[in-house]
Amino acid sequence: MGLFVPFDVVTDEHLIICEGATDTAAVYELGCHVIGRPGCNQARQLAVRFVKRHRCKTVVVVADRDPPGLAGAKRLAKALALHCADVRIVAPPKGVKDVREWVQRGLTTAKLRSAIRSAKPVIITVSCQGK
Repeated sequence: MGLFVPFDVVTDEHLIICEGATDTAAVYELGCHVIGRPGCNQARQLAVRFVKRHRCKTVVVVADRDPPGLAGAKRLAKALALHCADVRIVAPPKGVKDVREWVQRGLTTAKLRSAIRSAKPVIITVSCQGK
């Protein structure tokens, strides 16, 4: 399985990573730079390689509002945090399944950017134990 990558994606701004083709298309229609993966637990390594190859500094993972979607977004964000200066997770409000539905209910680019600014950066702690 591969990634959904619009032909004109730019990676020097916020790169948004969605779950699924329709979510990717919905965010693309908002005018955002976005790629998608087939599902919440799929193509994680491809997404990480894409981000590394394009030297993305800021990445936003948009999760589906369900336990598998939130858990998959968290796993991806932790993997990306090893390679990006700023990684955040954004999820639709309660009662909204995914970003596609969120757009249908009135999400605008400005509202998405506000949600991104409000999201806390993903912080990972790496420790080494020596002899």
